[in-house]
Amino acid sequence: MLDLNRKEILAISLFFAFVLIGEIGLWYYKVINPPKYEILKKPNTEIILKDSIKKLSLNNSSYEELIQVPGIGPTLAKRIIENRPYRSVEDLMKVKGIGKKKFEKLKDYFEP
Repeated sequence: MLDLNRKEILAISLFFAFVLIGEIGLWYYKVINPPKYEILKKPNTEIILKDSIKKLSLNNSSYEELIQVPGIGPTLAKRIIENRPYRSVEDLMKVKGIGKKKFEKLKDYFEP
């Protein structure tokens, strides 16, 4: 068998003891004490249905009204306001962050 002296046996034993303690610690945090998740909700959100609302004016809608539209967040709402005035709904595509796909989703919510 292996010819190990007392110090080598002690070193190997300590190594395996630390590995075992580490594994027990990982098991504890995964099984006994799992992380607790919290669902965060966006403040002041409302569900907006396309057919049940009147269209918003691109030139007169407030920041608060714009962020209520699905697909428009705070940054995009600021950009829409900064790029005013609009002559048509299609002018919305000139706003950075609104391409053809996004425009198709948003166009039913607005009027010039």
